[in-house]
Amino acid sequence: MPFEPKVKLGKVGNSFKVTIPSEMIQDLGWKEGDFLRIGLDDNSLTIRKEIAAKN
Repeated sequence: MPFEPKVKLGKVGNSFKVTIPSEMIQDLGWKEGDFLRIGLDDNSLTIRKEIAAKN
């Protein structure tokens, strides 16, 4: 069964926030300061780490 924690949507100013559990962040290899891309498809969000362009 996939790890699907229940999280609460919060408000910050005119924006909203969702807290991602640290276990998920560690599993993804993400760290503070990484840039993420957020996509919208029907009733789902996708979040992926932005990969830096190679020169």
